[in-house]
Amino acid sequence: MLEKINTDGHRTISRPDHDVLKAVDSLLKATPAPRIAEIGVGIGATTLPMCELLKGRGEIHIFDFEESVTELANDLADRGFGNVVPHGNTSRYWDSYHWSMHKLMLDPGYVGTFDLVYIDGAHTYLHDALAFFMCDRLLKVGGKMLFDDYSWRFADSRWLRRGRSEYMTEEQEQAMQIKAFIDDLVKTHIGYECYLENKGFTKVMSTHRL
Repeated sequence: MLEKINTDGHRTISRPDHDVLKAVDSLLKATPAPRIAEIGVGIGATTLPMCELLKGRGEIHIFDFEESVTELANDLADRGFGNVVPHGNTSRYWDSYHWSMHKLMLDPGYVGTFDLVYIDGAHTYLHDALAFFMCDRLLKVGGKMLFDDYSWRFADSRWLRRGRSEYMTEEQEQAMQIKAFIDDLVKTHIGYECYLENKGFTKVMSTHRL
């Protein structure tokens, strides 16, 4: 998978998220072996430099389609990074990374232990609003949660152009769905404070029973 980075057809998803990398670098100054989750891996453009920063320390849990996370984890293992934990889901219509997170949440050894979560998933209110609340269960107090593509719209993308009307209304295609759930749910959550406008949030308190 990593061989796709900076190749034709993959240019727009070949740029790593530098805000995430800054967060990892800052985290390493206080936490020698952090636990990180990345929801949606693309072709590994952000995962690879995160691994390079960690240098084998801690864990990176990656969530996406089974074939994507398996291939990426194998590519990274070939480069000497054995601290990547894949969580794959099928392409069945009602399956998604939520089920992988649900299973992880059943293990008390993971609840409230993640230092950093990066959500760059389906870009729908349906998927990523729920992912926020599930990741909140996994994230420790003081941890960071970052989101990608605040102003992104399906209407501006070539992805699913021919078939997306089967999955969403025209209003939903035109909407900035990431912006909508961040404005509606993340910015108004008493457990979070924004440290990077429209993108980065610090968990300042837990609002549920562990």
